[in-house]
Amino acid sequence: MNSHNVLEIKDLNVAFGNKVVLENINLFLHNKEIMAIVGPNGGGKTTLLKTILGIYKPIKGEIKILGNKYKKLPKGLVGYLPQKDLINYNFPVLVKDVVFMGRKILKSFPYILNDQDREICFDALKRVNMEHLINTSFSNLSGGQKQRVLIARVLAMQPKILMFDEPATGLDVVGQEDFYELINKLREEDNITILMVTHDIGVISKYVDTVACLNKKIHFHGSPLDGKLSEVLDKVFGKNMQFIVHDSKCLTCMGHHTHE
Repeated sequence: MNSHNVLEIKDLNVAFGNKVVLENINLFLHNKEIMAIVGPNGGGKTTLLKTILGIYKPIKGEIKILGNKYKKLPKGLVGYLPQKDLINYNFPVLVKDVVFMGRKILKSFPYILNDQDREICFDALKRVNMEHLINTSFSNLSGGQKQRVLIARVLAMQPKILMFDEPATGLDVVGQEDFYELINKLREEDNITILMVTHDIGVISKYVDTVACLNKKIHFHGSPLDGKLSEVLDKVFGKNMQFIVHDSKCLTCMGHHTHE
């Protein structure tokens, strides 16, 4: 394994009972790299993220973060934003309270924040251009604004790796473009490595450095511009799978629209 990699996964197997859901997974992420994991529903994408977080335990293989293996992942090392339908968007709290939660994760009971913690939280809101809404009710925000606040919550942990599970779901085209521009800025300015699960094949050629095509096993790991990727996607998704098609004016795709 290369000790300079931020994330290294070697010969990883994960099973639920007698069913192996991830088999012989080998992946690595460099510093400031953005990787997209694509694949069919049920292919193990979310399971892989949760295994990295330590929620699921592998039956074989190892995961290293910054060159270290952990029996229990240190708090704040990896920030995770789950799928939208797993988040209560109507929770009656202010924007600042949501971001404070990210900082309190690092604390022991009674989870009291000091001035430095509050400064870190405010800076996290500034990083996502949401500081002006710090005293606004979270439930009153738009979908894109809520997502930015949740990203600020994760940034307040000051993680080395950010992981997103279907982050563009429910956002309109402009919101999606804003999101991808934001994470690109974060990786450049905050020195953060990003791993995300997505179904939106149309964005990866512009915003993603590498793609991992996952359906129980890794069928492709490389550049999104590699001509072999489309062949692998046919194999993994099936030839009748409809890729997301963006409008011809969509800046995200840069004209690289896909079709059935």
